Amino acid sequence: MDIETRVGPLTWGQQIFWYYNQPTFREEWGHVPLISHRLALPEGTSAAALQSALDRCAERFEALRTVYGPPGIERPRQRVLAAYKPVMFEADAPDEPDFDLSRAPGFRCRIVRDGGAVVSADLLANQIDLDGHSMVIVERCILAMLAGDADPFPGTTVQPIDCAEAEGSRAGLIAGSGKGLAWHAEARARVARNFAPISGSDGATGMAQLRVPDLLDRAERAARLSRTTEPTVLQAAIGLVLHGWLGVEDCLMSTAVSNRWRPGLRHAVGRFAAEIDWIFTLDPKWTSGRLLQEVHATLLAGYRAGARDTGACTMAAVRDNCAFGSSMAKPVFIEYLDFLRDHAPLRHSVQDMEFRYETRPGVNTRLRFDLVPRWPGMELRLETDTRLASRSDSELLLRSIASAVEALSEDPDRPIDAIMDRIAAPTFDHVSRGPWIELGASRFSPRHVREAALGCEGVVDAAVEEGDDGASIDLYAVGAVDLAAVHDHLLQAASNDPLVVVPGRYLAVPHLPGARHAAPEPEAVFVPRTDYRARLVTDARAAAVIAAVEQCNPGLRADLARTYAENGGAYMMIPGIVGVIERQGYTRPHPDWFLGLASLAAVANGLRETEQRAGRR
Repeated sequence: MDIETRVGPLTWGQQIFWYYNQPTFREEWGHVPLISHRLALPEGTSAAALQSALDRCAERFEALRTVYGPPGIERPRQRVLAAYKPVMFEADAPDEPDFDLSRAPGFRCRIVRDGGAVVSADLLANQIDLDGHSMVIVERCILAMLAGDADPFPGTTVQPIDCAEAEGSRAGLIAGSGKGLAWHAEARARVARNFAPISGSDGATGMAQLRVPDLLDRAERAARLSRTTEPTVLQAAIGLVLHGWLGVEDCLMSTAVSNRWRPGLRHAVGRFAAEIDWIFTLDPKWTSGRLLQEVHATLLAGYRAGARDTGACTMAAVRDNCAFGSSMAKPVFIEYLDFLRDHAPLRHSVQDMEFRYETRPGVNTRLRFDLVPRWPGMELRLETDTRLASRSDSELLLRSIASAVEALSEDPDRPIDAIMDRIAAPTFDHVSRGPWIELGASRFSPRHVREAALGCEGVVDAAVEEGDDGASIDLYAVGAVDLAAVHDHLLQAASNDPLVVVPGRYLAVPHLPGARHAAPEPEAVFVPRTDYRARLVTDARAAAVIAAVEQCNPGLRADLARTYAENGGAYMMIPGIVGVIERQGYTRPHPDWFLGLASLAAVANGLRETEQRAGRR
């Protein structure tokens, strides 16, 4: 048995990846969440020398020899092993090593040999173990050892367990105050939902790449002039381009942050990076310098209120998105590969402007930007659905971002209008391809709502109309239907499809309303706000859900009419609840049901008996 040296809680950055390592997501994605990094090996490196360097890194950094507790009725913990020899395996091996984090650490190395030398090597890890910054640190240590450096490691660093314990001691000041959740609620209330929706299951993702010489150098100049940072400049440039393209006043974005503000984390190895939300707002009276200072302040506010208490903020965000739509509600995810302040080696430098584009099958419901340093230039990458941005649109968007960075680097007193004149954003006409349900400034798909309703037992036809209050929709259902069950089904659907909005009223009718005749007299009407609790049914499935929730959340008294979050359930206990329900003889509920709008009754109604349980009856 492996000997443990320390056991402790997960960091906030680790929590989400422990969640994503659970069976439901591994089966949906076909893999565990991995991160990889190609080593810049010197010529003639031997496998023995590389293995020795890997061993010394694992001895130095606890994140490289850590395993994690499986789902259960207690909160997950990380366990640091006293020793671990990282697995090094051939790239053409028939079976790659298992990535079961409860049995062995995820850090390993995939190599290609030519004769006695290793000619290619990729560091692999589970994302719960390492972030991109950590991969760069480990690479530098390995290369220093291969070069014969007697002291290849950085100075004193904080280990992940130490970081987790420090976060826990600050939880009452940060998460317990409720300020983070309040900031999220206020931020999401300001932005339109689904302002650029992607409807349908048939689509393709476009992947655009633009290499721009001197762009990182220009971003650094703009940061110096405004006393901000390079990430602030690049995010402001993206915001300006989206404003010109989409015409959105307040744009909610997500961005990766290194989360290394604590002393000792600068050179630490582990999963510290996280994701925060922030809002890009533009006042045409601002100068470029004022814009950068405002964006910087907004990013800091988002960071302070961000994913420190990952579970609470995640559940709050998912519920908001389910209620109001989330497709393109966070139109941008911004990732910094290799991290901007750790400039890539000169072998990756950009000398000439170059654009590349390819596509892959699959719908993509948001814009993703990856910003890669190629000192002194940069590589800008954009992924989004081809129906939202074509090849030419994608190229123009990336070139416009480069132009915006250049403009921001020239004169901090330049008016914003003058900068916008230099941004040639493509024409945006995607929304005209509806039809959409428009509730305020938000858009939803009547087709998605109808298809979700048709998936409910007994519904043979359905139609959606805007409600009398103008702020909700009515669903007309034909068939022998239980309207409360249809509502539960829509709650589950809205938890997984941002273009589904939950109706405010359900009507059972003999036939659908049409252009030639008025809406028929309803056979039954169900208004969830007033009728839901009275229609709850407590059966064996409901009892199983209540028992699982209460077992994994000691002291909690579960209410079937409320969501898991409204009941006060803990985010990190959801995988344990799923396992308890499975062991009671039911099909595995999707973890997202507990994150979203589905009440515990709706979760129960989605369960089905396994063959083994049915056979015992």
